[in-house]
Amino acid sequence: MKTPLLYLFVIALPMSAENSVDAGESSLPLLTEPRELYFADQFSPGKVSSRWFFSKDWSAENGVLHRAANGSDTTRIFLKDAQYRDVIIRFDFRLGQARDIRLVTGGGGHYNAVIHIHRDQFYIQTALDKTGPYFPFRHGECAYKFDPERWYTMTVEFIGDELVAHVDHDRLAYAKHPILNKERRYFAFQVGKSPASFDNVQIVTALKHRDQEKKRKHIEAVSGKYPVEKSLEEQFFIQKTNAHERLYQSDAVYRGLVQRVGELDEKNKQLYPGIFRSHKEFRKEIAALRKKLHEEDPQYKELLFATHRAARAIEALLIAQNPEVADLPASRRKREIEKLRSRFEDDDKYLKLVQDRDAAQQKLEDKYPKLFVSDEEITEQRKELRKACENDPAFRKLVDERAAAWRAQQAYLLTHDEKLAELQRRLDGK
Repeated sequence: MKTPLLYLFVIALPMSAENSVDAGESSLPLLTEPRELYFADQFSPGKVSSRWFFSKDWSAENGVLHRAANGSDTTRIFLKDAQYRDVIIRFDFRLGQARDIRLVTGGGGHYNAVIHIHRDQFYIQTALDKTGPYFPFRHGECAYKFDPERWYTMTVEFIGDELVAHVDHDRLAYAKHPILNKERRYFAFQVGKSPASFDNVQIVTALKHRDQEKKRKHIEAVSGKYPVEKSLEEQFFIQKTNAHERLYQSDAVYRGLVQRVGELDEKNKQLYPGIFRSHKEFRKEIAALRKKLHEEDPQYKELLFATHRAARAIEALLIAQNPEVADLPASRRKREIEKLRSRFEDDDKYLKLVQDRDAAQQKLEDKYPKLFVSDEEITEQRKELRKACENDPAFRKLVDERAAAWRAQQAYLLTHDEKLAELQRRLDGK
């Protein structure tokens, strides 16, 4: 039986032995003081919050949230209708077979801060945000040897433009950035393809700690105390990423160089959209076309709904094999249906329904092929269009102009960040 986790919040939750984890003593807040409980879940049977969006990759069983095996390559479980700002977040985690788990937060349609937890370290990263604009930045890090089979407690504090994540008083990662000083409307855990587990999630609104300046001095004293070993290539990549954001925010000349590259990129996209638009931009265009067809094309709607009916027929057949699944809570239902799918994948009735579903899908794709272009096909189309334009003087001029602007930007980085230049020299000498 797992032993109860000791929570040190003023606002505490009752914990039962059957669903608590042996994660040890949680770390006291460093920059904040708890105020009011905003959200909590211990994943107790029959009491899992309905605010989680469960996919087939996630389930809550025996008092623990699990990222299941053999699912999507990377998957998230997120909190619906999240809205918070200055908070203390605590959660227990066990890496299991996973090598990287993440707490992802954000707002305004973008994620802005991610706490990465690896087997040998944890660190903070802020993201690209065009409203700034801000560019990705790798902040504080801390080397820590996590036993993949043990439970640990991570404490994460957001206050103003600061963020600190810690597993104890000294093992911490710290960040300070304008992107942090905003309301957050996204909260998610992300895991790769391998299983991992979470428990005892708490989000508590927070106020500035009464001894914050003293606490901040402690953070400054221990930051970097446990550095993470990295290859030269990793050091160069991180330093270049950080130098880009730092110089963009602080150096008007560099900012102008970056903006010039951006202007040329936009010009190229306007003149040669098939070559220069990103995969994401292609996908947005396809999504807009889907929406338009759904609103205006009855044939599209009928073919689409046929695929939905075929999928529901498969699900109904699977549930009929084990009717109890229909009564399971949302925290388990999708995962249990996925287990049934693997058990009956050789069943003749199941295979027939799969054929019907695939046939319905094929009809939809045959009628509307533009909606089902793969990333590989987009890449090939781009290559063919680019090849056809290689002898076009106007195209060559644009390409050369953009390349020259990019080289100027990169050269400025190397001449205005001494550490980056030193890492480049060391890499060249390898």
